[in-house]
Amino acid sequence: MRWLLALLAVAYSVSLAAQPLHFGYYEVDHLYDTLPSPFYNDTDYTPEGRYRWNTTRYRTKIERLAAVIDSMQLHAVALYGVENESVVRDIAAALEGDYTYFHRTLNTLDGMEFALLYEGDRIVPLRSEIGRQTLYIEALFDRDTVGIVLCHRPATLPYTLTALRERRPAFPLIVAGRL
Repeated sequence: MRWLLALLAVAYSVSLAAQPLHFGYYEVDHLYDTLPSPFYNDTDYTPEGRYRWNTTRYRTKIERLAAVIDSMQLHAVALYGVENESVVRDIAAALEGDYTYFHRTLNTLDGMEFALLYEGDRIVPLRSEIGRQTLYIEALFDRDTVGIVLCHRPATLPYTLTALRERRPAFPLIVAGRL
């Protein structure tokens, strides 16, 4: 139940030319798989670790997250706090909605990363940029291009937004995360 209290789900609706884009941000609170990582210390989240993180608990959390995401009925949901692409793939597979995913490794010290779950028939990611605990995704939604800025470190956000605005002054942006 502790993890449930730490979750944050926020939904946005952005009006573009074609129709509103319903977008959510969900901080999933350190969703590690059960395998030890060779790149950072995640031993607390293994079967032998402090939290006794095992396959049953992992699957339960995946199923609960999928139920919440399905209940939101959004075009896209950004996630923060997933360990790797395998975790994102497990979430996408558990969803009843027809979502695909976009994931990039951030190379953080704790292994926490962003991912974007989205309706593949409505949204097409075009390119991405990784910053210091930020991820920028430029995507085509219907016929409109939108920039999605995901941020976990608020101190870096002004620099990211300034750089984006210099390149594309009137470009529609969705900014989500820890702000």
